[in-house]
Amino acid sequence: MNQVDWVTIKDIFYAALNQPAGEVDAFLTSECAGDQELRQEVEVLIRSYQSDFLEKPVILSEINAPRFGAGDIFGHYRMVKMIGKGGMGEVYLAEDQNLKRHVALKILTVRLSSGDAAARFRIEARLASRIQHPSIATVYEFGEIGEHHFIAIEYIEGKTLRELISTNDIVHEQVELIAVSVASALKAAHDLGIIHRDIKPENILVKGDGSVTVLDFGLAKIVHAAKSPFNDTVLETVPGLLLGTSAYMSPEQVRGHLTDDTTDFWSFGVVLYEMLAGRRPFEGATSSDVWASILRDQPDPLPEAAKSFSQVVDRCLQKDPNNRYRSADELSHALEDLKGSSVKDRAAPSISLTRQTNHVTVRDGQLITASDDDSDSKSKQPMRFFHPARLLVGTIVLAAAIGAPIAYTNFYPSQQETADATLADRSETTTESTAPSSARTNSIGMEFVYIPPGEFIMGSEDGQDDEKPVRRVSIADGFWMSKHEVTQAQYESLFGTNPSETKGCADCPVDNILWYGAKAVIWKLNAGNDEFVYSLPSEAEWEYAARAGSTGMFAGKLDDLGWYMDNSNYRQHPVGGKKPNAFGLHDMHGNVWEWCEDIYQKDYTGVPTDGTANISLGDPAYRVLRGGSARNDQSWARSSRRLRFGPKIKFFKNDFGIRVVARERSPAQS
Repeated sequence: MNQVDWVTIKDIFYAALNQPAGEVDAFLTSECAGDQELRQEVEVLIRSYQSDFLEKPVILSEINAPRFGAGDIFGHYRMVKMIGKGGMGEVYLAEDQNLKRHVALKILTVRLSSGDAAARFRIEARLASRIQHPSIATVYEFGEIGEHHFIAIEYIEGKTLRELISTNDIVHEQVELIAVSVASALKAAHDLGIIHRDIKPENILVKGDGSVTVLDFGLAKIVHAAKSPFNDTVLETVPGLLLGTSAYMSPEQVRGHLTDDTTDFWSFGVVLYEMLAGRRPFEGATSSDVWASILRDQPDPLPEAAKSFSQVVDRCLQKDPNNRYRSADELSHALEDLKGSSVKDRAAPSISLTRQTNHVTVRDGQLITASDDDSDSKSKQPMRFFHPARLLVGTIVLAAAIGAPIAYTNFYPSQQETADATLADRSETTTESTAPSSARTNSIGMEFVYIPPGEFIMGSEDGQDDEKPVRRVSIADGFWMSKHEVTQAQYESLFGTNPSETKGCADCPVDNILWYGAKAVIWKLNAGNDEFVYSLPSEAEWEYAARAGSTGMFAGKLDDLGWYMDNSNYRQHPVGGKKPNAFGLHDMHGNVWEWCEDIYQKDYTGVPTDGTANISLGDPAYRVLRGGSARNDQSWARSSRRLRFGPKIKFFKNDFGIRVVARERSPAQS
């Protein structure tokens, strides 16, 4: 078909989009004047434009009348349910019976199993399968079974960015996390010469742990042959043919011109603007109105609270592609520099470890450590691990079963003495761990101590309902934990700002931090790309570290260990002002609450017992804090006490802070 024909097709296509739904057929009959080939080409464009199959993520509400039912077998997949449907096919949640994992199966409708639709389908599979990145959904397999073309994709649970924006369920700190993750995903694609061409909120998924995944490469194409190691034939865009979603299309897409990397930066800028302003920068009553606005208008200024993003948004939304960012690297650097404290402009936080193999032995309530080059443990001074049981108030009942938890009642002693009972199992337990001999410090002054592997009883039979049922948790691998809560000075060195309610105390813990703000700290540390991967602690890791071998309410005398309402004068104090626990950690009780990774569930039924975070059960609208604060009474400072709070809920003032876990970065994470 020649260029004149494509102009005609485009004109009829545009006009058809603006017809009432019931009049499109009559309109095409009139305009195409019996030219069936012309009509078929226009109808293909209309179906492609209206299709949400390759434009929407695989996390959708259930839809009636699926082609396959629950339990049906499709190759080596067993169907669970249909989770999406559009003009080009259906998406099913299915179980891979070989690998015993859930996948999202995209199955192309039979009537589109040949021609351009099938070509687009195969392109999506090939391109997406080649991009290996934590923020891009993994393609496991694609092919044909009978007359059905299919793609098996990583099944991801979470909320689309569209859902978060439409419910105003997003905060400032989260915007930066999402923006950086999407920019990183684009860099991975662009480095292979692949552009996405359909970046929009529906194609960005935010998982329960706050991480981000970019979905759907259905409109992607290889644009830089010199950069791409692949020689596959792909469906090239014909000049004049529009592919994309109206509000997020770049000016060159609207005009039907050829596109390059900068098209993704434009769409990214539209998404970023929408996250910050709560509306799109280019709007209109019809698609044509939106396209006209894209070509003609300048967006309104961002709200005052989002002004720090203005330069990035403005650069992305330049009408001339030559004036936008020239690479995803340049965009990523700009995002890091938003608050004037680019991670790359500073020495990356690092922890330099000196390793030696230690034998960690628990014997009669003591932690005894002997290194390989000094096996005479008798010459070592033991560290208190299990304290002798001290009955102060109420009754301690030792469970008959080996390793059973200790029960206590009415246990809030006035002198804040800890009534730590030993486990019924007093037999010696020995584990080997690769542990450094002392604490280490990173470049922003965060000190880390090594927490050895082990087991403990998590929860409390006499605590709140959400502290039950108690269970034995195994921490198989040791980890590093920050010796103190993140301080105001450390936070300011990362972000250039201090959100704390009471400023002016550099060594006090930073407070007034929401969960997404805590995740932003983790991202900033990880962006340094040093030898470690940082994270928030899981609840299990936090309680294990807080107990440090104790089994009562606190890891020692509370007045010795922490700041709480009765001794704090109702304010935070500099970190390290109280004694450390047996692991060498300060302020695990009181001072500020500390965020954990976990989703809050009303009890411990079904949650992991291997020390990992619960990111699947419960209500993802709530996350968990631990440790109590200087403004709370002693009951809130107990090792097992939990607090639920929304990750984005604004509060007049809060005592929410951060403690960080670090692990060695594997070669695959480098």
